[in-house]
Amino acid sequence: MGGSPSTGSSVLVNILNRHSALCAGPETYLFMHPKLYRDWATYAPALQRRRLLNHLCSEGWFVLHGAILGNSFYQWNPQEVTALARNSKTLAEFAACYFARAREAQGAERWVEKSPSNVVAFPQFLDSFPQGQVVHTVRNPLDTLASLHRRGLSAYYAAGAYLCNNSLALRCQNHPRYIQVHYEALVDKPQETLASLLQFLGLPWENGLLETEAVEVRMEGWKNQEHGQLSNRSVGSFYELSEETQEILLAALHQFEFSDAFRDYHKVPLQRGEDVIKALGFTLPKVDSQRFIKTLQAQQKADRWHRQRKLYPSGFGLYPAQLL
Repeated sequence: MGGSPSTGSSVLVNILNRHSALCAGPETYLFMHPKLYRDWATYAPALQRRRLLNHLCSEGWFVLHGAILGNSFYQWNPQEVTALARNSKTLAEFAACYFARAREAQGAERWVEKSPSNVVAFPQFLDSFPQGQVVHTVRNPLDTLASLHRRGLSAYYAAGAYLCNNSLALRCQNHPRYIQVHYEALVDKPQETLASLLQFLGLPWENGLLETEAVEVRMEGWKNQEHGQLSNRSVGSFYELSEETQEILLAALHQFEFSDAFRDYHKVPLQRGEDVIKALGFTLPKVDSQRFIKTLQAQQKADRWHRQRKLYPSGFGLYPAQLL
């Protein structure tokens, strides 16, 4: 599973984890590195490194070294992960073993992994996992950016997260093992939307999938519970923001354009942020974007400096974006 942050994927993955055939745990960021698919032997040793000079840096918008594989849910310690990586010949072989402990503990047949940045390597995943399927979570861009804003992200960074992740996912939209799940459909018609997803996955409906759990988890900025009852309270939340905040978020979406380096490297056919919005079936209200250009330029400069300071390729020649 992958998509922009704040598109309902955490809610959805917890629902799927209630299905007897599925084991869906915390994010690992394992599948977002194209290098692991191309040359496992070379890059697998860097999976658990956190040094600046790590040669397994994320290649998309989100920046991360390696993967996060020590969560107790998966029942592996760091030494065991290192040995497993050394003894596995491919990412697919590693994943089958790595997810097996949690899957078998739940008595499940299949595993699900949800990290938003999985979209970076959706094409490689589909090639390397012949039975694998990808789920692209989609949400109205305005409400998504409102959620990301509430989590403290700048307008420029929030727009980049939404547009880059969705543009990368859309490369696979015509693949038979790709499906979109829209947040608005999930909260408005949960049973119908979930039944359609289960049919895509080749799984039967089970009672209890949509029941509220006793334990609720809420990330800062969320209006809905990750484990709670599905609700449409967050639909239209963009218009609860101040007028100026609405305008700068809109300006960021209107002004965003992918760099040639990003498009060429990731084989993304879309040029502008507005192209992504249109491809997803949404339209943007008009706004005087030039009013905020200096603010957006300052936010872009800060973002690029952060990437350079961490020695990410996306801070240098592979920087993803430019402003119109």
